[in-house]
Amino acid sequence: SLLPVMGCVGFFMAGITAQVNAANHSWYAAAGGVVEEALMAFRTVVAFGGEQREVDRYEKALIPARKGGIRISFPLRNIIGCLFGVFAFSFALAKGMYVGI
Repeated sequence: SLLPVMGCVGFFMAGITAQVNAANHSWYAAAGGVVEEALMAFRTVVAFGGEQREVDRYEKALIPARKGGIRISFPLRNIIGCLFGVFAFSFALAKGMYVGI
């Protein structure tokens, strides 16, 4: 009897997960670009002693990914909590029907 509710919660969970994946990809692409640039010019970075500067640039590029990951995790947590709540309610409903309450 709770299958449609589970389906709706699963639908919302799939949508939020797709948003999270798309957002994470764009956030980490910027940080990956910094790493790729540093690795391609590895000799130059080491020759001029720019290791710490490249680390700082990478950490600066990761700040949006960290903040965005925290911000986007709240809706996903809520959906997972609703899904577990529906599971618990369906189990309680089934147990009540089995016992005859």
